[in-house]
Amino acid sequence: ICIHAFARAWHDGSLPDFSQIAGRTASGIAQSLEAEACEDPLETALAALSLHDLDVGRDALRARVRRVADTFAARRGWPFSVFDTEGYGSPALTTALAMAALGRQTGLDEGWVS
Repeated sequence: ICIHAFARAWHDGSLPDFSQIAGRTASGIAQSLEAEACEDPLETALAALSLHDLDVGRDALRARVRRVADTFAARRGWPFSVFDTEGYGSPALTTALAMAALGRQTGLDEGWVS
């Protein structure tokens, strides 16, 4: 969540050195997810949202969003995922962030958002 908040703030604030920070952060996100073979939909959705805010290539974003979609369970939505170190979270939170990631990808593909 911290990386997502950081990426969003840096993007929305149009701060200096954005491309340098974005490159370093995006590669760290990708390495972390690949090393762990992440299947957690909440973590993957947060990574996808971060990659979107960091303006990285669409292929990297599309791969993360595809992982989010693959974890959807028909009629049950997305499962519970732990949000913080205390064990809090909810299926609704996971669903909200997963839908945000899917929406941004759709918006990019359709030209609705940049």
